[in-house]
Amino acid sequence: MPASLPLSARLHHAPQLRQRSRGRPPGRDLARRLLPRLLLGPHGGPDGDGPDEPALDGCPRGAHLGREELAPRPGAVPGGWRGDGPRRDPGSGVVTEWRLTGRYLEACNCEAICPCRRVGGRDGGRAQFQLCQFALAWTVDTGHFGEVDMAGLLAVMAGYWDEDESGVPWRVRLYVDARADAPRQAALADILLGRAGGTPARNYTAAIKEVYGVRPARIEVIHERGRQGIRVDDAVTVVARAPFMSEASVSCGIPGHDHPGEELVHEMLEVDDDPLTFEFRGRCGFAASFDYTSESSHLRQGAEH
Repeated sequence: MPASLPLSARLHHAPQLRQRSRGRPPGRDLARRLLPRLLLGPHGGPDGDGPDEPALDGCPRGAHLGREELAPRPGAVPGGWRGDGPRRDPGSGVVTEWRLTGRYLEACNCEAICPCRRVGGRDGGRAQFQLCQFALAWTVDTGHFGEVDMAGLLAVMAGYWDEDESGVPWRVRLYVDARADAPRQAALADILLGRAGGTPARNYTAAIKEVYGVRPARIEVIHERGRQGIRVDDAVTVVARAPFMSEASVSCGIPGHDHPGEELVHEMLEVDDDPLTFEFRGRCGFAASFDYTSESSHLRQGAEH
């Protein structure tokens, strides 16, 4: 990695993976730290295997909807936009059209290939462990929000969901590019939290139940293959190890299944920003492109083609 994304001093030469128990999916029966000040608990269940491997205990796998493809639920984003269409400026009747295109990078605590992925056209299932803990990053290569130029901006979302919680809602914190002015930061937050409708509202934001905050931060994202990385102040660090080879197509619901990408193994995923505190070695990640649009701009592009 370049000097701007140094490896943590705590990084071990070998990844620290949980031991697999016989006859049970990896990590399901191990008590582990969930979040600061929460009790530890045992985790069970036979269906933690990924879509690319058979059931580990010989039992049929449950039919679970992939967590990256959750159906919309009313009121998912407090105070957020509820519709799929472009956002209207209150009282003005003016519709804000927008589009962002660029590169996407993520890391989570599942082992590759993440069981939430769609692999070879097969839909994903539930996360490997009771908690899915993650960091997601977007680099906007081209884009606009109304007349506001969004090119070159960065954003990162860190959070988790609990597979045992009804509805499997997400709890997240969003970091927006500190280099941007206030209107651009607000536009990034509106788009990536689903308040501006469009593609994110269809892909993933209906799952968000609680937003711990939106914080301007110094963000670095590296997309070079095999050297990917994320750095957000001292709060989030992701360092890639290598691509995870797969002959089958792999896609993720967050950038969209129409943008297949590449599974990764990360050397480290570390988030330390209360109440989000977790650290993993040798777990999975994903890299792809994305193309997010408001409803009206999406329809207009279709008509032009």
